[in-house]
Amino acid sequence: MQGDAHRTGEPPHGSRGPVIWIIAAFAAVELGVALWFVFRPRPQPPPPEPIVAPHPVGETTQEVEAKPLENLPSLDGSDLLVRSLVKGLSSRPEFVTWLANDNVVRNIVGIVENIASGVSPKSFLGDFSPKDPFGGTGRGTTFTTDPRSFERYNTAADAFASLDSPGVARAYQQLSPLCESAYRELGVPGTFREALERAVGRMLATPDVPANAPLLWNYATYQYKDEQIESLSAAQKQLLRMGPRNVKIVKDKLQELAIAMRLVPKTPTP
Repeated sequence: MQGDAHRTGEPPHGSRGPVIWIIAAFAAVELGVALWFVFRPRPQPPPPEPIVAPHPVGETTQEVEAKPLENLPSLDGSDLLVRSLVKGLSSRPEFVTWLANDNVVRNIVGIVENIASGVSPKSFLGDFSPKDPFGGTGRGTTFTTDPRSFERYNTAADAFASLDSPGVARAYQQLSPLCESAYRELGVPGTFREALERAVGRMLATPDVPANAPLLWNYATYQYKDEQIESLSAAQKQLLRMGPRNVKIVKDKLQELAIAMRLVPKTPTP
């Protein structure tokens, strides 16, 4: 498990690992970022009757019927449309600055594909990272995560949870041609929807890990002492960096979104 690090104990105070692993934490809410900024429905008739989730999570989630919008702009000219649609999807304003970046759809598709593949979406996230470094506490060679490191992600997790799931699903269907077009530009096999199902599946397959899971200091970064946890993908380990409270929030919301969007999450291969 890698990230900017500081600790109490013998390793030098203020030592930091590669910044990539701090930024990659937002892979856990990557789908949150992706779905938040690109999707907000236009006024629609009341959605259909709710379906029963296989594993109910939070409020009842509804399936949503919608068709792709007609006369969609090209990818190069889609940012204004995306920005106009995002208003009202959530009352939380935390990601408005990120939305001001260019190529919003391409960035979202890149984030999803990276997470689906288990790698960091660093190149698509810009400056969206915690301001404080990851911290461990302990002595000798074994440490645990400083609880304050988990708290850095409370706002992001709460913002993700605030998304209007039926609205996200409806807007995804309306804007899906743009997402598929951006995905084809990547030159990878398959479709964006398939990548989205893999990304959701990878996050949901992340095991629950206690807050006090032992860490090892390797003179540059922290790693999980448990080899099975340490062998998880970078995206999954950064989800764990958010702490049990936020991991549950993110996973619950992903299950809710998967139902609303009729996704079939795919279990990641090693």
